[in-house]
Amino acid sequence: MRTIHTRRSSEPLGDGIRAAGPADFGALVELHDRLDALTVLSRHLTPHPDLSAAHIAGLLDTDGRHRAAFVTEHGGRVTGFGRYVRQPGTTTGEALVLADAEGRAAGDEERLVAQLAAAARRAGLTRLAMEVLPIDRGFLDLVDDSSLPFCRHLHCGAVNVTLDLSRLTGEAGLTPLETSTSGGGSP
Repeated sequence: MRTIHTRRSSEPLGDGIRAAGPADFGALVELHDRLDALTVLSRHLTPHPDLSAAHIAGLLDTDGRHRAAFVTEHGGRVTGFGRYVRQPGTTTGEALVLADAEGRAAGDEERLVAQLAAAARRAGLTRLAMEVLPIDRGFLDLVDDSSLPFCRHLHCGAVNVTLDLSRLTGEAGLTPLETSTSGGGSP
């Protein structure tokens, strides 16, 4: 039996990122209110002008294995949010990552993706899947410029982005494997 270690939501993970929890309810409402309409539409794939209390509570419901969530902070204010939920019966997690303008400028989305990847890998997941709209160039550029093993394709008007966690190594799970040229195969 594997033991999953969880952190209290107030414990920092370093570099302004920490696990999210119920105490972040108000901060998540404030973060959502600061997001531009394009970010909300692109990440939720629907306008979502307001988030219901039940929706926010669901986003913050975590167990560290099947569901995990993290926030980034700058100056005591939550500027980014990332979450994954394991798809039942699979080793794939569906992820959501978003940040306000300050958080995007500070690289919060990339740090949240890395933190989610590390947590998901420790929980036994092999893939993280995200959907964004093609107009979200900022996030798609992050994917294209990343050293992480992402693949993406357009499906039904949304870009499906998948991070292959099985190709990661290192203690934090964030260093891509070196590609071997022996054996003549491609990775």
